[in-house]
Amino acid sequence: MFLGLRKIDGINKKQFQRKFSKDIYEIYGEIINRFKDLKMINDDGNKIYLTEKGIEVSNSIMCEFILEK
Repeated sequence: MFLGLRKIDGINKKQFQRKFSKDIYEIYGEIINRFKDLKMINDDGNKIYLTEKGIEVSNSIMCEFILEK
């Protein structure tokens, strides 16, 4: 998650599913939804990525993913 969100393209949800045999929301749903509500993460159906607002505080967001799992 940490490295994927650092990329402008974000995280491809199908690739995540293939690699980890789990839906990304099964593992990180609470965190993703929290930051979606804050308009810092977008989910366009195919990928999850940081918004401009999220990029500004990306280190704080990344910490949430590292500390949770």
